Amino acid sequence: MKRLLAMLSLAMSLCLLASSAAAADKVKGTVKQVDEKARTITFAAEGATKDEVLPVDKGVALERVKANAKAQLTVDGGVVKEIKEERARSAPGY
Repeated sequence: MKRLLAMLSLAMSLCLLASSAAAADKVKGTVKQVDEKARTITFAAEGATKDEVLPVDKGVALERVKANAKAQLTVDGGVVKEIKEERARSAPGY
């Protein structure tokens, strides 16, 4: 019986880990300001009426992020886990 409970507990823990990994949101918008010292960014999400100040995970290379850059963020638990700057599309050549 103890072994069964231990197996059930392990299975439930794995399910919780999987669901928290799937809970990350991807948001597109513009990075308005970068504060490297505080490790935060001010971000204007597409369609939002208000800018947000978001904490940035230590694993993100914040020094590479530029203000006024279009970007897609991966946010998990209110913390930015990844920032992908969107490249400007060039006009087709004639």
